[in-house]
Amino acid sequence: MNSSANEAHVTNNILVVNLKFLKLVGLWQGNISALNDSWTIKLYTIYRWALLVIMYLHTATEYLDIVFTWGDLENLAANGSVTLIYTACIMKQTIFLLYEKRLQHLVQSLQSGYLATSLRWTKHHYKILHDADHRAQTASWRYYYLVIVTIISFFITAILSSYGTALGLEGFRQGNQTVKTLVFKAWFPFDIQQSGYFEIAFCFQIISCTMGPAINSGMDTFLVSVIINCCGEFKVLKYSLRTIKERAEELLTLEECSTVGGSNAQEELESKENVRREGTRLSTGTHYNENLL
Repeated sequence: MNSSANEAHVTNNILVVNLKFLKLVGLWQGNISALNDSWTIKLYTIYRWALLVIMYLHTATEYLDIVFTWGDLENLAANGSVTLIYTACIMKQTIFLLYEKRLQHLVQSLQSGYLATSLRWTKHHYKILHDADHRAQTASWRYYYLVIVTIISFFITAILSSYGTALGLEGFRQGNQTVKTLVFKAWFPFDIQQSGYFEIAFCFQIISCTMGPAINSGMDTFLVSVIINCCGEFKVLKYSLRTIKERAEELLTLEECSTVGGSNAQEELESKENVRREGTRLSTGTHYNENLL
């Protein structure tokens, strides 16, 4: 079972689900940097930094809304928690991009079995690592399903609240005028009630409410999966050290038995030699006595 092909199959599957999701949200360049098509690299680079800019601008509009409505506790309660969530999101997103190379090196170390690379892999080693990655993927997919449901709920709520009148629903009204509402409370440097401007702000927030949970979940599941797989490789190392210890004890026992067995054999040979000598002596003495007689 010490097959390098099998080892590559097991270890290369580590974090595959997480890395694909990170590529989707622009946080993992990965194999794209190895492509010969420079346009692909440039487009993906523009995409990932555009998402970061959109998230920063969206968070800024929420802070500006709090500033311009300062003193309105109802607005602060409605908008404050969302603003803090997106603040944490852009902080993590920025740090993730800054330390991308180090994270890539960490992933390569895990996928190469670096923590246990010098050990003699057996079927049980592969099983430990496979079970760890299976737990990581299961936890990731549960989080992804929750994110998908959340994004769909946000999207449906946004459509109903903003374009409910077109669907036959009663919209929000101030006096005799129907007021268009966005997904999040935010401040824009233009009148969002005007047709065209509202659509721009609405599409901007749709991207934000879609990518915000996706980026958060992508980073969180990636870090959790890294921890789980690191624990898996440490379990591989622990199992290998335990088997080495057991093998050493077996060899020591065999050596002791061999030593004891060798000593007994030597004593038996010496006893046989003494008996032979005594027999020879007695035989010689008997012949001597017979001659005397």
